[in-house]
Amino acid sequence: MFSWSKYPFLRIFSMYVCGILLAFTFCRTLTIPPFAGIIISLSGLCLLLLFHTKTSYKHRFRYGFLLYILMVWMGYHNTQTCIHHCLPPSSFGETTHKVAILTQVKEIPFLKENSIKLCLNVEHYNIDTTWHLANFSMIIYVQRDEDAENLQYGDRVLFYVDPNFIHSPKNPEEFNYKRYLATKNIYLHAYASKNDWQLLSRKHGNRLKYHAAQLQKKMLHILDSSLLQHDEKAIIAAILLGADDKMDAELIQSFTTAGLNHVLCVSGLHVGIIYMIFNYLLFFLRKNRGQKTVKACLILGIIWFYACLTGLSPSVIRSASMFSFFTFAQIIQRKANTYNSLLSSLVLLTLGNPLVIFDMGLQLSYLAVFGILYLHSTISTILPIKNKVLSYFWNIIGVSIAAQLFTFPLSIYYFHQFPTYFLLANPSIICIIPILIGMSILLSVFSFWPWAYDGLAKLLHILLSYMNTLIHTIELFPFASLQIYLSFGQMLCLYLIIIVFLSGIWYKNKTALGIVLSGLIVFSTVDLIQYTINLRHKEIIFYSLPEGILIDCIDGQHCYVMGDSLALTHKKNMNYHVQNHRIKHRIKSYTPINSHTESKIYWKFNNFISFGGKNILIINDKIYQINYDSTSLKINYLLIDDNPSIQIKKLSSYINPECIIFSPRNSAYRIQAWEKECMALHQAFHSLQQGALKIPLEQP
Repeated sequence: MFSWSKYPFLRIFSMYVCGILLAFTFCRTLTIPPFAGIIISLSGLCLLLLFHTKTSYKHRFRYGFLLYILMVWMGYHNTQTCIHHCLPPSSFGETTHKVAILTQVKEIPFLKENSIKLCLNVEHYNIDTTWHLANFSMIIYVQRDEDAENLQYGDRVLFYVDPNFIHSPKNPEEFNYKRYLATKNIYLHAYASKNDWQLLSRKHGNRLKYHAAQLQKKMLHILDSSLLQHDEKAIIAAILLGADDKMDAELIQSFTTAGLNHVLCVSGLHVGIIYMIFNYLLFFLRKNRGQKTVKACLILGIIWFYACLTGLSPSVIRSASMFSFFTFAQIIQRKANTYNSLLSSLVLLTLGNPLVIFDMGLQLSYLAVFGILYLHSTISTILPIKNKVLSYFWNIIGVSIAAQLFTFPLSIYYFHQFPTYFLLANPSIICIIPILIGMSILLSVFSFWPWAYDGLAKLLHILLSYMNTLIHTIELFPFASLQIYLSFGQMLCLYLIIIVFLSGIWYKNKTALGIVLSGLIVFSTVDLIQYTINLRHKEIIFYSLPEGILIDCIDGQHCYVMGDSLALTHKKNMNYHVQNHRIKHRIKSYTPINSHTESKIYWKFNNFISFGGKNILIINDKIYQINYDSTSLKINYLLIDDNPSIQIKKLSSYINPECIIFSPRNSAYRIQAWEKECMALHQAFHSLQQGALKIPLEQP
């Protein structure tokens, strides 16, 4: 069992992480010059050495306190340097015209339905006929065609685009994509049509990563040439190579609902399977120290070759680093402390790039591994089983419970859902993943031999058909996925409850168990209060969507939805921009508001909607031609949509709304003109291009 007192380095590293968090939050407003940072660091090290030699045992806390302060500072300074080194010039993202930029593709291109997402390093840019040296990252979405699909890692490309800073979320509870990319030092994006770019040269960048990308490309070509179906090829590409851009949203959602999304992301599970397979195949190299060293070196080489096969993605690099520490301990014939190996790999990653600590995959991966190391052996001893087959399944269940216990609060906080049947899905699927990976490797090895190649493809088809059938069956179970909204404070509270509970069980401390019970009561009480508030909650919300208009009229746990076909049929946009807000308010049922409908709480006729005592009118070219009698039209909110040719002053002669709302489907030029008219008339207005509009209604 884990004991904090045995790991002082963990406490020191936690101070370094605190420095990273402080820098990410404040370094843009509290900037320390690089030279001053070096002076402070050297002064701190000198003081630390002085305290170490001069401080008595009685005053040892002074040395520890100074060490903690120094580690916080080192984390802050390292992170500040990392961020400021890659910040784009402010003028670059504020241009109103296209600029020429010379870039290099720094990641394997990600294929989307209509475009290709390129993560680029900008080397030079041209503003006002002057070329400027640069070193920052940005994302460009390139119109998808045959030439764009041939772009690859290491290509040097000239773009002529209009760059923009990535905006903050425009809807309540929407995923903060701006913050997510900021943790990767990316602040700009742009779109390039097929005539806006030119390939200059190839084979630049890191040579190892370039050859890794080429190797992955060859593997994907071998898979594409097989007899497998499209979904089956996509699953193999994701499981073996980490190339999840070939999977459609429905297939990914099926895996997520079954609690198997970790299978699709190449991580510790996959590297562990590779380690297990080749550790078993090299069983004969164990007679003496020399053979064991050769075995460990071979396994290390195989692990990193597999990492190259996946394109050296960040998730597999951290997993390979973790297993490398375990294997290296075997080479030097020392019993590896698993917690130290886990921590060492994390330290190595954060020293190279402190912002990696914000990566969701890294957080979930390390929590899962820590949970398995901490709890798996204890869970296995609860029910000792002698039968090897049953024992194998029980071990998988134990691993699933341990990993899920330490990851579910963070997973719910990020994704707002919990897979109910994960204990049913994981043992059934994980037991065939080693076979799947092994056969996929053999498929690649024997691609030159048609008979073996086709035979292996047929066997893979059988395995994948079984897996897909099981996953889709679990997806159809009642309450297969629970939608839960957790705030950051609630997530921390759950982790505190889990930690205190496990400590109480291990040390048989009744006080700790009492604290856990009290914590659960407080947590449940707060949740019950929030549930009661949601039952009485009423609001109208106009969402800010890239395409279409969508209005939610919320009455407790029921939602009346009004939108055009463009918004209602685009499920991906709905899930991304809207779903989190609905989950937070625990919406259980939905009623679409059609052309002519009415109930006790709402009424709709054509473009006129009445809900909760508030009247909404939607104006476009068609509705504007109708001659309304000003005395019969009492409007609270007026939504102008689809670019009608109107003047606010003329409109105000017979409609006097509380607020005029402009949809994003109007042209920017007209919105600016309308806003000027509104300001001249002292008329309240809101543009949905700037964000959603929430209108709270009076509680009954």
